[in-house]
Amino acid sequence: MENLSRTFMKPLTCIFVAALLVAGCATKVPISYIEPSKSRKNITKVAILSFEKDGDVSLRDKVESALSAHTLKKESYFTVVERLGVEKILNQDLGSKWSAAQISGEKLSQKIQADGVVLGSISGFSSNDQRFTEKRSKCDDQGKNCYDYEVSCIRRNYALDAQLRLIEVSSGSVLFGNIYSPRSTAAQCSDENSAIPSPEAAIQTLASEVAREFVGDIAPEEKSMEVKLLTSVDVELSKEQDSSFDQAIDYFKMGRVDRASEILSKLSGELGDSYVIAYLMGIVEEVNGNYPVALTYFKAADRITTKPKEEIVQAIARIESRLEEQRKAKMQSQKS
Repeated sequence: MENLSRTFMKPLTCIFVAALLVAGCATKVPISYIEPSKSRKNITKVAILSFEKDGDVSLRDKVESALSAHTLKKESYFTVVERLGVEKILNQDLGSKWSAAQISGEKLSQKIQADGVVLGSISGFSSNDQRFTEKRSKCDDQGKNCYDYEVSCIRRNYALDAQLRLIEVSSGSVLFGNIYSPRSTAAQCSDENSAIPSPEAAIQTLASEVAREFVGDIAPEEKSMEVKLLTSVDVELSKEQDSSFDQAIDYFKMGRVDRASEILSKLSGELGDSYVIAYLMGIVEEVNGNYPVALTYFKAADRITTKPKEEIVQAIARIESRLEEQRKAKMQSQKS
């Protein structure tokens, strides 16, 4: 009886282990996707005008360098129009005391050869020192006769506040605006050789941080992530359709989302309601940065399936989170 039980349990155990392996080995693929900008509209041809109170900070120059260096899919994203020529035209057309509110009009946009202008101002920079002491211990060469003593130290706090805005020239509307307030701290004690950065050096570091963050806010960015693919279709396929679906999955694995999209679009038209196809089409739109469309596909997949699928639930939560971040960023931009 014992031998019979072992013989009977062995195939069941194998089946159970195999089921666990299948369930635990979801196909994950690394993909690149476009993170949309926080700007209400993407502007690629920009002029960076003189910033207010920027003399010792040189934030304008750092923003120009950061914009010029930004790439998307290995190509330069921004075209930076020469500042002096733009400001000369503005002075001629709007007067020497022009304001941001006057920068508006299609003709002006064509004249300065820029779709957007970046305006900025330095609200303030501060550096303050805090003195404190730290305890030290010292012993003789034999590790005996130990004693404690204190050393004097100084902690220097740096703060920079700057406001930057991206304005669409044709409409005069603010596409993005934000107040940036980076902070940094450095400390040194009397028994240390390291030096605390001077206020002049610290302000340059903080200004570079502002420039990088601003460009990250107004420009789409290529990022990477791992996504789970659903690799078994939930509807009946012909032999040809099954082969096409396998090709789409292979293209996903190769990072060729464009080719996967072409195949899936055709299958979607042929098969009708399939939560697997809808989910994969959602992944395609997510990769392209079309979050509202991606969410529509993921929710369609959720409605089609007869029971919750972890991959679909996670995808919906992921996209809703990104859309909420964009909404908050645009609300903040309107306040700035």
